[in-house]
Amino acid sequence: MRELIVFVLCGLICLSSVAHHSPAIYDRDREVVLEGVVSSFDWTYPHVYIFVDTEDNSGELTRWQIEGDDPRTMSRAGWTATTIAVGDQVILRGNPQRNTERRHALMVSLTTPGGATLAPELLDTPEPTVVATDIFSIWEPTRFDEDYFNAGSPTEKGAAAQAEYTEEDNPESQCIPPAPPLTFGVGLTRLSMQGERLLIRTEEFEIERIVYMDGRGHPVNGERTLQGHSVGRWEGDVLVIDTALFSDNIDGSLFGTPSGAQKRLVERLQLTEDGTQLSVAFVLEDPEYLQEPATGEFLLDHMPSETFMPAACDPESARRWMGE
Repeated sequence: MRELIVFVLCGLICLSSVAHHSPAIYDRDREVVLEGVVSSFDWTYPHVYIFVDTEDNSGELTRWQIEGDDPRTMSRAGWTATTIAVGDQVILRGNPQRNTERRHALMVSLTTPGGATLAPELLDTPEPTVVATDIFSIWEPTRFDEDYFNAGSPTEKGAAAQAEYTEEDNPESQCIPPAPPLTFGVGLTRLSMQGERLLIRTEEFEIERIVYMDGRGHPVNGERTLQGHSVGRWEGDVLVIDTALFSDNIDGSLFGTPSGAQKRLVERLQLTEDGTQLSVAFVLEDPEYLQEPATGEFLLDHMPSETFMPAACDPESARRWMGE
């Protein structure tokens, strides 16, 4: 059993495992190779973790924490909850944290006792090919990147809050789901109609948003909640969702900017021209924290054949995922 750190060229291999928290904590130009024994295999949401006991260069026994992806993503790459077990001897490759005092790494691959080598996700994800005739189906985000978001211009109060914000403050570390519009970026999402209500459900975090489609407005002095109060209307083939009455949120206006009682969100949902994707463009206003609105767009792939299996967030896994 041993550990070895090597330098690698950060090409396609660096795309094999991308965490939802900032990947900057990992050194993507280095790779650690671990030969050791599995001490724990935690098949949990939001992310899978593997703990491996190995010997360092001085012969001392050390325990490494290896971060995988979420269970659904890893399942597509050939994993199951029983792929490895405590006591198995494995070979792990990963990108170590920049903080060299921590024995943590982002998984690149694992070789099982039987000789099979698995990555945490598929490198070549097939393009969506099933054409949707409407938005009421199962969707998965394919584009969730800061390059496609404009975080707006913060007010003095918003800038001060941004400066103080750290990953440890993220509500998701306590299994508190993200607020809209980020609900479209957490994994599989199912859109369905129930009478005159549109239901937006996510698999991860088990979020449920209700969009009232009966022409009502927002209630005066209504209850403020994490997901807010949503009303919808059709403008041609575009579904416009207007949401207000959000509860206060330390990360409610994107990228560490809080949101308050004045937060207002408008989302526009529309099938792409070829019908294989759903575009969700948004404008988020909150005069208390933003001088200019935050804007952006999600693209979601049409995934009608996926089995929708809501999964509860595991608090310990969430703390590891957001607190590293």
